[in-house]
Amino acid sequence: MGDLANQRGPNKEFMDSIKEMYWLDGGHDGGSNTWITDEDVLKNLVGRGIKVHVHVSPYMVEDEGRFWIKKEESEFVETVNKLNIAVTEIRHFDNEPRSIENHFKILLEF
Repeated sequence: MGDLANQRGPNKEFMDSIKEMYWLDGGHDGGSNTWITDEDVLKNLVGRGIKVHVHVSPYMVEDEGRFWIKKEESEFVETVNKLNIAVTEIRHFDNEPRSIENHFKILLEF
């Protein structure tokens, strides 16, 4: 992302146009680093009035085989909160069995 605070021209116009960001169950079948947890990168969102919405399911954040996903998601939300960026976190299907079907149903719920 780089230093977005000092962007000019089309990049600045684009960044200034962003009002909300949605993270829909940000897991993937690769390794770690699914979630942006670098505070220096996230600081680029400060003062822009961007609202962050996180939508996850137990399929991803309760996967014992990929424990880092829960850790990274928690760190992302904690860091965004610490930076006073408006964030909502919704855990879909929390009271239902962990399943791939519910994981993809987030797209219908969203």
